[in-house]
Amino acid sequence: MTIGTLARIFGLSRGTLLHYDAIGLLKPSARSDTRYRVYTEEDAERLRRICVYRSAGMPLAEIRRILDNPEPKGYVAALRRRLTQLGEEAAVLNRQQHLIVRLLAQHDTHEEQPMLNKEQWIALMRATGLSDDDMRRWHQEFEKMSGTAHEEFLVSLGIDAEEIAKIRAWSRT
Repeated sequence: MTIGTLARIFGLSRGTLLHYDAIGLLKPSARSDTRYRVYTEEDAERLRRICVYRSAGMPLAEIRRILDNPEPKGYVAALRRRLTQLGEEAAVLNRQQHLIVRLLAQHDTHEEQPMLNKEQWIALMRATGLSDDDMRRWHQEFEKMSGTAHEEFLVSLGIDAEEIAKIRAWSRT
């Protein structure tokens, strides 16, 4: 099949396949009399695998190593490295998300007063009969159920970041 046909089958641009050829990732099996690239079913299978690894975020150089040396240990090690990278990227994104929530909360507290502040919330809890130990258990359960929601709740009470960190720390014990 031609480069255009292969590109259409996989939803890629012709330029992508030319790049893969240039870096040695996917070489055509032959050339026609008119010098057009000719790809076989085996080439299409290699491209399918390339697309799968690209979907997993694998770098092209890593994909080439896997495909050129399909030893299971190398394949598994490469996938584990990518999984570790994804975990690190997710942790960074999670920290950024929490920072944005805190920044928005700080912005919002300057624009409008929270429905209840910390003192009002404590007074409400005491009025319902909760002791200090009961409130501590309440925080521990909230933290266990959803640390993010717990933090957002504390922010909504107008509590500063340092005190929130302390409350969440003892809530985890």
